[in-house]
Amino acid sequence: MQHNRKTLTVDGSDAGRLLGDGHTAFGTIRSAVQECADVPYEPHEPDYRQRIVVLAGSYTEQLVIETPVDITGGGADPRDVVICGDSEMFQPQAAGQAPSGALIQWKAAGGRLCNIFVKQPALSAEEEVANRFQMQAIQVTGESLKVSECHITSEKGIGIDVRNDVGSLEIEHSIIRDCGVCGIQVGGSIVKCSIHHNQLIDNLDGVLLWRTGQGEGGPVQISDNKVFGSKASGIGVHSQSNAMVENNEVIDSGQSGIYFSDYSEGIVESNWIARSGMAGVSIKSHAKPVVRRNAILDGHSAGVYIRGHASGMIENNTILRNAKAGIGIKQHAKPSVLRNCISEGQAAAICVHRTAAGHIEGNLMGPHGGETETLWIGGNATDLELRDNVVAPSNEFQERVQEELMDMDNDLSRVQRQALTEMIESQIGREAARLDSEYEPEEAASAQKMLGSRSSMQGKPAKGT
Repeated sequence: MQHNRKTLTVDGSDAGRLLGDGHTAFGTIRSAVQECADVPYEPHEPDYRQRIVVLAGSYTEQLVIETPVDITGGGADPRDVVICGDSEMFQPQAAGQAPSGALIQWKAAGGRLCNIFVKQPALSAEEEVANRFQMQAIQVTGESLKVSECHITSEKGIGIDVRNDVGSLEIEHSIIRDCGVCGIQVGGSIVKCSIHHNQLIDNLDGVLLWRTGQGEGGPVQISDNKVFGSKASGIGVHSQSNAMVENNEVIDSGQSGIYFSDYSEGIVESNWIARSGMAGVSIKSHAKPVVRRNAILDGHSAGVYIRGHASGMIENNTILRNAKAGIGIKQHAKPSVLRNCISEGQAAAICVHRTAAGHIEGNLMGPHGGETETLWIGGNATDLELRDNVVAPSNEFQERVQEELMDMDNDLSRVQRQALTEMIESQIGREAARLDSEYEPEEAASAQKMLGSRSSMQGKPAKGT
């Protein structure tokens, strides 16, 4: 059966006004959604869904969406159309109960939310009762939803909370910030989930996964996001979840940048992970991800930390300037650590504690601070395979890195090339400054000319993404 796709307009007027096409504008989003519920839905006609255009303004509403519909903001910017709540919406239903906290509950079999600012307010201290995890700007329990080009915040809760048997979820090109629990949480069975090209800023946790990504649709895809300033972890993959985490920038996390635990698995590839409060990548409790071709930089603890019977593969990463070990292995962990480039940390490049084990091969380790050996092995760590690891002094390390940058057939990712190029430029700059201070001007100029020729060698592009 064919139906004409219907477009409804919401303008916030109390009684609705007559539009030029003879239709009446709706005063609330809720009333427009109810109107769509009266039209039959054809699931095999994806372009048929009814469309609601919300004109610029602020709409204080708590919505339950049970009919597949597209809701699009009609402003030039998502912040022109605000769906917000007030504290009265989230009062306890009875004495001792927590508030009913979802500003938008998406229960429909499909739909899209686009170009809208979803702003869930904070409760006062007196209004906060029981469990803050019941507060969500958007809660998804329906079969499918696409969130695109939205701004989302939940000061005391979760930006987007996905629960139970969702068929398909896509979150793209949105800004999710200042959420008191986490920006995006996905839990339970889900057929297909993609989180890409978003900005997650100043949330408690950026993205959290729980018992998800193991279905027929494959791992949860988390790609090309900017995850900045999370107070806890930037991206957390927990409780037997499976995720593909690639091409993200994860910066200034209060705890771990990327965190795998509790039998979770997946791939962490080509991410820029910098200035983490704890490990740049943390792996524990039987988790076993593949971590490869990342730049893991300037952390306040270890670059990669594997513990608690975890395993997995740590392969071909660039790990620089971390406050503790470049790669730390302890508590019965047994990973494969292959062909990583590790330098300029304040502890050992690779540190294997006494109950740990693993296969450690082909790693290039440059100069490190502190008095610890560059490759440090604890007294009882005997179940180890060590092969072809290189500890290089500063000049040799720099030359090896430059050679790899020149090699057109190398497997460096874009973020690795950037990190290594910046490191070489910084080292050459320091060396030039030293020459200026130690030599006569003519001698310094000659030496700097030689440095310049070395610097130009590493400017050739390397193969890889």
